[in-house]
Amino acid sequence: MAHNDGAAAIAISNAVGATFVRIKVLTGVAIGAAGIVSGCATEVARLRRELNCQITVLADVNEVTSRYLGFPSPIDQARQHIRFGGADGVIVTDKESALTALDTITAIKSQIDPDAPAFVGGRVTQENIRTVRSRADGAIVATAIRNTMAWSGCIDPVKAAALGSA
Repeated sequence: MAHNDGAAAIAISNAVGATFVRIKVLTGVAIGAAGIVSGCATEVARLRRELNCQITVLADVNEVTSRYLGFPSPIDQARQHIRFGGADGVIVTDKESALTALDTITAIKSQIDPDAPAFVGGRVTQENIRTVRSRADGAIVATAIRNTMAWSGCIDPVKAAALGSA
């Protein structure tokens, strides 16, 4: 699967019965280590329609490994994803912390759609998980529960249990 192949994510999710996909660049254009990444909203919408599937699309906002071109703020990115890209919700990441991502989530809910699911995309720790749970619809926690920061890291059951009970 290509780096930003939203249609492939939809197809695979439909085939295995998954309920959601995370798409890095749903609308617009971003630039990162892999070069220029174009949005895939048209392809995603077409395939969802053809498959008649109800897979939830979560679009990244302020994703930290690339920079969006043309959207002056994370709020503008979210607006584009939800209103024009067909995203059901967003995953908000902030290079500083999960807590600053929560401020963006608050703004998205007040300015765009209070019912759109909004998740924190990273930087969740045992110390901030309670605050994240109280202000977001969920969080991506893989880094917080791995046994190493390397991509090859495995889930550490002790870390996972501690985060789950925090």
